[in-house]
Amino acid sequence: MDSAVRLHVESRGPVAGEPILLIQGLGQQLIDWPEALVAALAARCRVILCDNRDAGLSPLAGPALDPALKPSDFPTADAPPGTAPYTLHDMAADIRAVLDRLAIEQAHILGYSMGGMIAQIFAARYPARTRSLVSLMSSDGAPWIAATPLALAAMARSITGGGDLAARIDMLAEDAALYRGPHLAFDRAEARSHIAAALDRADRPAGIYRQAQAMRGSGDRRALLERIGCPTLVVHGSDDPVIAPEQGRAAAARIPRARLEMLDRAGHDFAPEVTATLCRVIPDFLARG
Repeated sequence: MDSAVRLHVESRGPVAGEPILLIQGLGQQLIDWPEALVAALAARCRVILCDNRDAGLSPLAGPALDPALKPSDFPTADAPPGTAPYTLHDMAADIRAVLDRLAIEQAHILGYSMGGMIAQIFAARYPARTRSLVSLMSSDGAPWIAATPLALAAMARSITGGGDLAARIDMLAEDAALYRGPHLAFDRAEARSHIAAALDRADRPAGIYRQAQAMRGSGDRRALLERIGCPTLVVHGSDDPVIAPEQGRAAAARIPRARLEMLDRAGHDFAPEVTATLCRVIPDFLARG
């Protein structure tokens, strides 16, 4: 389809700095980026944050809440792709439209999880617009991600909404603890506070479902990764339950000359230890790039 949507965008850092555009993951909003990471990048870069379509303050592609949705409706590797309302390729076109609107010819592109998939597609399809690529806790272009059963069940729960808000916040906090993995400490009160703020800003569980459809409906992208020619950093947690570490390693092997940084004991989130490492590794990569 490749029909761009006008995304909600915010900027940080010096306007004259090298632009770096950050793309969030499934159901995530721009406020989900760790403040410490944004500040570290903004020390030298013009940081562009955006909400993906169907998330945050960007346009919806359907209702925010669909009471008929059940966790069993979440698209999985075993489910047929069906007819997605849009694809990850369309979401990459959204990113190109953001750069066009800001009159930015070329930018560093950093994507997390599903955002990493979008960033990979962007780097392959728009090489002249991509200064470098950071693929963070993302996949290897296979048609679906290799998640543990518990992580897949948590993602499936996220497409349902309504009911008691406090109970839902508790559920989402439990799922966030699962994504962190077994090794790093998890502050449940802090997680509940952030989740409550995110739901207050934008609560769009049916949007998560449509984004998941886009992931499932975008086909096999492994050959596309082999076309990426810009400097690339692949970062992945050694204990990621959402996208298996093997997929991170495979992405780095598939993208020509990509550098791989495995984060020991890390899961699939921005734990303080993970964020501290990213605040060092990513600016260093950009400076060398």
